[in-house]
Amino acid sequence: MTASRTNFISGRMNRAVFWLCLALMLVIGVVARLVFNTGHGLSEGILIVFCIPRLHDLGRSGWHVLWGVGVELVVTGLGLAFLPPVLFPLAAGVATLLVFGLLIVLGCLKGDPAANRFGEPPPPGLGSKAKVVA
Repeated sequence: MTASRTNFISGRMNRAVFWLCLALMLVIGVVARLVFNTGHGLSEGILIVFCIPRLHDLGRSGWHVLWGVGVELVVTGLGLAFLPPVLFPLAAGVATLLVFGLLIVLGCLKGDPAANRFGEPPPPGLGSKAKVVA
């Protein structure tokens, strides 16, 4: 008997599930910030995991998520290198706004209506169809 497992990252995610995941991550992040006074490093990792199947729904490789990471690192790095320390939060804020903009675009683009190399289109609504790996 072979057990099967669902591989979330290799599947596709529709817009509704993507927005639900972002909303849940936002709520959990705010609660963690208020209760535990933690940074946002974990939430960025989870955000990357949510973006990969959404990119797959658009027919794009999950490696495209590096565009968002790169934008954040470049803008923050330039701010750190060229701005006085007092203005560094401005660069971090601009980087955050750019990443939010990329997330909004990612959540608004319609996925491929037909099957692509990442599988069949996910069902409409709050269903997600990940590949089953045997």
